[in-house]
Amino acid sequence: MRFGDCARQSPIGNRQSPIANRQSPIANRQSPIANRLGGGMSSYRARLVLVGLLLVVALTGCDLRLDKTPKLQSDWSRGVRLGVSAWNQPAALQVEPNGERVHVVWFASSTGGMNPHYVQLDERAQVLVARAIEVTVLLPKEPRLLRDAAGNLHLFVRANRRAEEPDGVVYLLLSPQGALQGEPLLLSPQGQEVSSFEAVLNQAGQLDVFWSLVQGTGADLYHLRLDRQGRPIAPARLLVSGAHDPTARVAEDGTLHLAWLRKPDSIRRELYYAAFPQAAVAPVAGSKITDYSGGMGTVLYKPVLGLDSRHVYVFWASYAMAGISAGTAASSYVTFPLGQPAYQQPLPIALPPAGTPAYMPYQGPYGYRQLAYPATGPRMVGSEV
Repeated sequence: MRFGDCARQSPIGNRQSPIANRQSPIANRQSPIANRLGGGMSSYRARLVLVGLLLVVALTGCDLRLDKTPKLQSDWSRGVRLGVSAWNQPAALQVEPNGERVHVVWFASSTGGMNPHYVQLDERAQVLVARAIEVTVLLPKEPRLLRDAAGNLHLFVRANRRAEEPDGVVYLLLSPQGALQGEPLLLSPQGQEVSSFEAVLNQAGQLDVFWSLVQGTGADLYHLRLDRQGRPIAPARLLVSGAHDPTARVAEDGTLHLAWLRKPDSIRRELYYAAFPQAAVAPVAGSKITDYSGGMGTVLYKPVLGLDSRHVYVFWASYAMAGISAGTAASSYVTFPLGQPAYQQPLPIALPPAGTPAYMPYQGPYGYRQLAYPATGPRMVGSEV
């Protein structure tokens, strides 16, 4: 951090430095600091002491803390450094309904592999609990964290326990303080590769887990339900043949909403959707709601399903690695009213071009008071945007 940057944030700097602007009483009173040292200090050394004092005061004024990042934009808070991830994967995050606690899990290097690290924060981002979870896995991907009504945490990750094994869905039950409860459980069939998965908590407090099991050049979608202690209620069963990349959410009325992809070839994607009232999951054909493609050299990311009080949304992103658009990314979505899935063309999401977008007053159900709308293109339809 540069001193100039710090001074701009300092209340002393913002008030035009009363220490300096009041004609420096420390200097004008014949340097009592130097006099107390016996009068032998040169004026040069006295000035050094004065500059040092001003630096200390200024740095104290801007609340210098090495564990926080500078502000990236005026509408963002400073980041808190929690740890170092050993793998290029996002951390798993769960926020309690009242916002008073935040639970974070990521994976760090350990002997023979990687083990999860858990941190619990309060509403002011102060660390309350920090611990390493003594479980070793190899190349963990897609960590997902859920919290039940009793406060227990349920951690899912796509990983393997041995180098010669393919990826499967591994489950860990954690206490409200992040302590491991029992042994890790491999949910998917041992020795069979899982390409992606999803996990949600239904209104009965049970856990619904979906995964795409690789079958030759394709994949089949399976479903497994766990009880509140993380024990399978019944064996996993086939839900949809030829399905990839499941994404799910549970609505306030208990309906479980599920979307997945079919991949006719390497560049085309067909997006399907199904709803299960009261989370009564059963084999289903689903409704085709859109299709899209990425072209050669384009990475198509897994879709994400979202809900509000009136609409279903499915979002996805793409990244061009070749061609005239190389290095650019785009996001798209489809949306339809609850209970009325229908085929439609994807719509682009027009992100504001400015680093600090213009906000407008808006009262929403999640406590926010302002909203930044897309800059151009069709406006998203829904009760929250």
